[in-house]
Amino acid sequence: MKVGFIGAGTVTGTFGRHLMTAGHTLVVSNSRGPETLAGFVADLGPGAIAGTKQQAAECHRALQNQPAVGASKPASQLVSVRIPFG
Repeated sequence: MKVGFIGAGTVTGTFGRHLMTAGHTLVVSNSRGPETLAGFVADLGPGAIAGTKQQAAECHRALQNQPAVGASKPASQLVSVRIPFG
């Protein structure tokens, strides 16, 4: 399964490594664009891909009916989150 992260910091790196160990692919994005993530993605390994915020957000479709939410930004920076379950 592809799991998208918006934000390329400590949470994404730590949680992402666990997800990759479990066989998942990561799509990592940030506000500056995928070209700025080459080093971060290389450190994570071959299961990580640098993408746009839109590409990372598209990964939610695979999780639409699953009770899972991830955010790698401080809560104070989250404006609004709508989570449709079932």
